[in-house]
Amino acid sequence: MNTLRTITGFLLCLLLMYCSLSDSVAGERLPQVVQFNRHIRPILTDKCLHCHGPDANTREGELRLDDGQELILDRGGYHVVVAGKPQESELYLRLTTQDKEEQMPPVQSDRQLTTKEIKLIRLWIEQGATYQKHWAFIPPERSAIPDVKKSKWVRNEIDAFILARLEAETLAPSPQASRETLLRRVSLDLTGLPPTLAELDAFLSDDSRDAYEKVVDRLLNSKRYGEHLARYWLDAARYADTNGFFVDSVRSMWRWRNWVIDAYNSNMPFDQFTIEQLAGDLLPDATESQLIASGFNRNHMTTRESGVIDEEYRVEYVVDRVKTTSTVWLGMSMGCARCHDHKYDPISQEEFYQLFAFFNSVKETGLKNTYGNSPPLLKVPNSDFVAQLKKLREEVATTDKEFDKMKPELEISQTKWEKTVLAHLPELPEKGMVEHFDMEKPVQSGKPGLQKGLFGNAALLDGDAAMETESKINFERTDPFSYGGWMKLTSGSPACLISKNDDRNSLRGFDVMMRKGKAVVHLIHKWNIDAIQVMTKSSITTGQWQHVMVTYDGSGKASGINIYLDGKPQPFDIRYDNLRGSIRTSQPLRIGRRSTSAAFYGMIDEVRIYNRELNSEEVYQLASSQLLKALVSIPDKKRTTKEKEKLHKFFITEQAAAKFQKAYSHRNKLRKQLHHLESSIPTAMVMQELPKPRDTFLLLRGQYDEHGKK
Repeated sequence: MNTLRTITGFLLCLLLMYCSLSDSVAGERLPQVVQFNRHIRPILTDKCLHCHGPDANTREGELRLDDGQELILDRGGYHVVVAGKPQESELYLRLTTQDKEEQMPPVQSDRQLTTKEIKLIRLWIEQGATYQKHWAFIPPERSAIPDVKKSKWVRNEIDAFILARLEAETLAPSPQASRETLLRRVSLDLTGLPPTLAELDAFLSDDSRDAYEKVVDRLLNSKRYGEHLARYWLDAARYADTNGFFVDSVRSMWRWRNWVIDAYNSNMPFDQFTIEQLAGDLLPDATESQLIASGFNRNHMTTRESGVIDEEYRVEYVVDRVKTTSTVWLGMSMGCARCHDHKYDPISQEEFYQLFAFFNSVKETGLKNTYGNSPPLLKVPNSDFVAQLKKLREEVATTDKEFDKMKPELEISQTKWEKTVLAHLPELPEKGMVEHFDMEKPVQSGKPGLQKGLFGNAALLDGDAAMETESKINFERTDPFSYGGWMKLTSGSPACLISKNDDRNSLRGFDVMMRKGKAVVHLIHKWNIDAIQVMTKSSITTGQWQHVMVTYDGSGKASGINIYLDGKPQPFDIRYDNLRGSIRTSQPLRIGRRSTSAAFYGMIDEVRIYNRELNSEEVYQLASSQLLKALVSIPDKKRTTKEKEKLHKFFITEQAAAKFQKAYSHRNKLRKQLHHLESSIPTAMVMQELPKPRDTFLLLRGQYDEHGKK
């Protein structure tokens, strides 16, 4: 059975023979035997098939020169080709006539044949004009080993072919290279790496007759062999660990790459190599390895750019599979047939979409909603990873049991605390507060809805509604100030909580936004050459209430900013720190968007703005006192699950006895470690069929939404 090693060796041999033969055609000497596929088809493809090829839309004179039957057909008194008789063959006569009206290709075209090409066609006709189907459709046959004069020079079958060609050209083999050169050549050929000094010394000191063969065996058994040979396959399979489109973000296809390397190193049979990559997921009881192999057809580029049309890009992915599969396994390009019958190769547009149908029912989307790998996926942890997971899961289970034993005592402690907490809540900071929006009354401008929130009514925003107020505040770069409030985001898209920006004047002003899951603060004179931008390292919480507060000390520096989430200061990354100009603007204060962008989806409540820099204790009071007052005031039986969780978390992290806090902290630390480990399990993108296949249509002009024949 053919294996990757024998297939690879055979192809390399063919390449060497083809290159030497091509050199002969390119020179003055004509080949002794002219073959249609090797010598004639390339000429016809380049010079004639545009008008006389497979594509009926561009065909002239109802003549196909790529069809063997049409070449010998009686066309009413003449034939395009008469075997053995160039002077009776219309093909040759049209190439050599001096009549410019009859000459082909037409005189005005830029496709004129060279003298050498015309001689090749004449010689082909003289030798019988044997036609061959497109070479991609001819099953390879084992050639007979040629007879040679210097038979003692031959050490294997390939030598015989090489020597036969040399003798045909009246050339003699070069003298055998030195042992050092032989070792270097074979090492580079089989592993891509030069031999080490130790390997060279070992080879030079080995006087056995099979010393070279032993070196070859050693190199074939090296893992570097598979790594080296796989490189060529990875290129053909358009392997990449980035997505290609948009920002070319990272993805992970290395498990499929390793599968290819292992296939070479294990000398996998070529038919198995083919089947598992094209249909590993369709095999009965497919193994993990076979599923990973199907990643061949997931190596195409993908996109997660907002605004793209999902179906358009899904179709692009399927087209990519057709083109890659045809190039790699058929050895021909089918890409042209996406839009029309192929002009040069015997592939119709309908046949393109018949092959397209095989790849059209994958369970995927055109627009990828995540970074990294996109579904369908297979989790593929290695043995070390599995062991880590098992150990950590056992530790979490043990810690959970220990913590559960403490719950009755913890519940009693929390109940006692709830009865007294309201009496000890500190007053909220009022000094310097210049704006306070409690959302209890409808805000006229923007007309957001009102809905029960954490503290009574809250503003309900759907992306269209926002609040605007002609506030008197007009802070300058040198003024200390603070601003923030409570929010409950329902979307992960960019959203603005508070802004006083001028979109038409280089975004001058200030704001606090949510972008890419993080809180972002801007102070801007002219974006982005005269501005501050900072972004929290930790993520905001979507789907539940969270307090966000920004304080600024008036220094004009990013270091003068603090961002608090639920009353706790957050570390942040400084993106820009070059503010020099004014941030004053006549724009209104907006809650729930910038003037024309970053619309908010969710609820906003208790927005407060101060003309001074609040300290960390004051911000903590704003977040904790309001939260506790709201939650404790609700009877326990009427609290929602999230309200109970939020109150319990505050108590156990801020007010509970040390033993409870320590146990809770340890349990959470282990749970976070487990979550991080589980979320980082390596994945491989694989093929997976839909339960019901998609309908496939011939796409007119190749357009995704122009359906033709089903």
